[in-house]
Amino acid sequence: MKNKNLLIGILLAALACALAVAGWTLLPDTLAVQITAAGQTGNTLPKFAALGLPTLLAVIFSFLYAKNGNTKNLAVAVVGVALLVLTFVFNL
Repeated sequence: MKNKNLLIGILLAALACALAVAGWTLLPDTLAVQITAAGQTGNTLPKFAALGLPTLLAVIFSFLYAKNGNTKNLAVAVVGVALLVLTFVFNL
């Protein structure tokens, strides 16, 4: 079970890092992080914060999950990856 947790943790952390690197090269300098009901940009952040915060969230909690197998840590790591994916959806 420990090996499975380690593999999942490493894969999630690698996915988050890959999305951050792709976002850094593909996305504009100011990123929309919230979309209103009308489809307009709600809030924006600089690229460093908009990509860095969810990446840190995903990487830290992926390694916590790999270390002790707590599914709450896995859930937070998946949320971090989902936030990175949403950043792409909002900005491409």
